[in-house]
Amino acid sequence: MNIIRGFHGTNKDSAEKIKQEGFDIKLINENIYKKPNKVRWLGQGAYFFENNLDCANKWAEVFNTNPSVVEGIIHFEDKDIFDVTQPYSPHAIVFEQEREVILKNAKNRKLDIKTTMAGLDGKIFDQICRKMNYKVVKASTYTPFDLCRENKVKSNISNVVEVCVRDKNYIKEIDIISSR
Repeated sequence: MNIIRGFHGTNKDSAEKIKQEGFDIKLINENIYKKPNKVRWLGQGAYFFENNLDCANKWAEVFNTNPSVVEGIIHFEDKDIFDVTQPYSPHAIVFEQEREVILKNAKNRKLDIKTTMAGLDGKIFDQICRKMNYKVVKASTYTPFDLCRENKVKSNISNVVEVCVRDKNYIKEIDIISSR
């Protein structure tokens, strides 16, 4: 059994509801995917910063007037996680291969990749997780905070490890860590 300690930035009311009822993955996905072509970067699920309370606090403060952070202890077996934190790992190679197939198909169908492939990474993660029955996705990502967010800075250099949990049964312990 493997364990990840994750922190989820949200608002105070949502934190209380999560503490009482757990993460409602279906509701999260419905709210996110209301917009056409809206797919989150690691696909569908509840998002956490791995072992990074500071980033979860910053994330909560950016989007909420009453920010709060929920800690979740995520339990999983090796077979349950798709981990692309290492660039040349078997999972990263599978991801790249899947991306190539999708892009070739789009090109063959003469689709405008820029418009039809919005959220491509998230779509690829969703497809891989469906095919292979993964419940947790883990990746090194770049999340802009403070001045970088204000100035819309994008970067190829990761500053966090994010975990996306697709099944709430993998989140075993939930606690509210901070409310400012």
